[in-house]
Amino acid sequence: MNDDLPYLRQPSLRGEQIVFVADDDLWSVAASGGAARRLTAGLSEPATPCLSPDGRRLAFVSRDEQHPEVYVMAAEGGVATRLTWLGADTLVRGGRPLARSCS
Repeated sequence: MNDDLPYLRQPSLRGEQIVFVADDDLWSVAASGGAARRLTAGLSEPATPCLSPDGRRLAFVSRDEQHPEVYVMAAEGGVATRLTWLGADTLVRGGRPLARSCS
């Protein structure tokens, strides 16, 4: 095995955009290939990224508060907004159009 290759996991595909987890951050790349762009640079590892149906928003789970919570941000990166205060077994499994307050 080549240790220089990144370990890419949990991809989310919407149209021509792929978002995935690697190196404890979220990354985005065109489905046709090219250089990936880092979307997050937090202290905790994000998980289960999911692009919204229109491809403009990205939901994911992060442990920034020591327990998993759902966050949403613009698909091209930026500040994430916390959506849940549930803790424990929180996951993102799909998306639907978000309320106006989240867009």
